[in-house]
Amino acid sequence: MPKLFTIIIPVHNAEEFVQSALDSVAEQTFDDFECIIINDRSTDRSEAVITDFIKQHPHLDIKLCQTQKGKWGPGAARNVGMERSKGRYFIFLDADDQLSDPESLENISESISKHPNTEILLMGFYRYWWSGKGRIVLKQVLLPKTRHADKHHQIGKSKDGAMWSICWRNSLFKDNDISFDENAIWEDIAPKLRLFGAARQANIRICPHATHIYNIRPNKSTCTTPTRAKMKQLTGVHRQIGQLVDDGKIDVKYSRDIRHRLRTSPILMLWMLGMGLYSRIFQLV
Repeated sequence: MPKLFTIIIPVHNAEEFVQSALDSVAEQTFDDFECIIINDRSTDRSEAVITDFIKQHPHLDIKLCQTQKGKWGPGAARNVGMERSKGRYFIFLDADDQLSDPESLENISESISKHPNTEILLMGFYRYWWSGKGRIVLKQVLLPKTRHADKHHQIGKSKDGAMWSICWRNSLFKDNDISFDENAIWEDIAPKLRLFGAARQANIRICPHATHIYNIRPNKSTCTTPTRAKMKQLTGVHRQIGQLVDDGKIDVKYSRDIRHRLRTSPILMLWMLGMGLYSRIFQLV
């Protein structure tokens, strides 16, 4: 039977954290969802942890899949999840993050029920900064503001490439032939811009609740481990973004926004360098 939500969780060598992510899903009071977990070439005990979890929760609609041969990365994993989805909306959850409380899905559902044509629902989240010794050194709550729901803001000014802080209508991907870049990092930046370009402004809404926990740990993510190779790949993504209008993937009326984004792209690189400094400082704290 079709579900309201499909929760899609890519997993790569996350045995240390994935149990908490799955527990946050199992604790939800809202049950009109399926959960698709995609193992992306893990070489640790991630798959065993997931298999045990599925056995312990037979009442939940959970599937474990694998990335296709020769394909890797969060983008490849999410594409597998979307292909197998039966949900009207996608909720992406990273394996080292969590849904923030048992009513997260309930709150998302309530927001959508008020605006049934919603294509994009912006959600708030908690951001936890961790030390290298497993201690939270800073907690933040970030809630979406009215300006964040503006298409021009998202395409031109927003530097947030995260997909998990947004609930996406399944048909927005399918009707516009949008998928994630595979065999790559920064896999979500260009697709996210295309999704906002394709959505109707009236169908972009805000959920006034923090529904996720985003964990930032030293040396545990793309942003906290800046390298020359990652910077080079980010430059390639910016070239890809510059072609979106010429290739007809974003309406020409957003050309000015795209140009503004490219002019301010060094800000994202500076953010990465700052995150690398954070990792060095807090690794031993």
